[in-house]
Amino acid sequence: MSLHTYFFKHSCSLRDDPDCLSIIKRYGAEGYGIALILIEYLGNRPGNKAPLKSVSSLAKMYSFKTIVAKNIIEKYDLFQNEDEGESFFSPYLREQMIEREQFRKWGKEGGRKSAEIRQRNLERKGGLTQASREGQPLEKKENDSKEEERKGEKLIPPSLEKVIDYFLENGYERSAAIKFFEAYNWAEKKDTKGNVIKDWKKKAQKIWFTDDHKIKNKQSPGSGIRIHQGFKPSN
Repeated sequence: MSLHTYFFKHSCSLRDDPDCLSIIKRYGAEGYGIALILIEYLGNRPGNKAPLKSVSSLAKMYSFKTIVAKNIIEKYDLFQNEDEGESFFSPYLREQMIEREQFRKWGKEGGRKSAEIRQRNLERKGGLTQASREGQPLEKKENDSKEEERKGEKLIPPSLEKVIDYFLENGYERSAAIKFFEAYNWAEKKDTKGNVIKDWKKKAQKIWFTDDHKIKNKQSPGSGIRIHQGFKPSN
């Protein structure tokens, strides 16, 4: 049986739950201890429920009074009866078990994805070795790709204001600068085709500095007033 079967989330403030406070007020710390024994017992049971008659055996095993345990089960919402009163369960425990199962699934899915990534890396390395033996240019392509990624890591994504300044200084429209800025994934430093952006200024020059984006009736460089947010004309 896997280790996680024996564990479930337990709130450090369960003792302050209204039902637990009522149990403590009526039966003292002993009553709270009985409630925890019952919850732990249910945690190891199929479906997290148990026959009500099993309480007598638990009472003998852990030295508490059967009548106290049955009163805790029947009079407080920490536990509920089902199967026409023949069995009991804890809604609190079932909520914790559902949450635990969800975390287990997330962990399993994360492990599966990690294994797939490791397998792809191994296959890529294996393909690289095979290509080297056959004299194919795969290794160079792989190295070029890694070099692009390294260059992309050095790129500091520009701010919108910086992009607007650069476009205006070179005689291109503010609207084109905004479109340029919104067109690319700056978080991953990649263009629309997934290629690493090595130099955003060169990208702007190559793709966006076209006649359609030029400022109409542009004055000579440095003689016009740039109008954009945050600009203050000098005296």
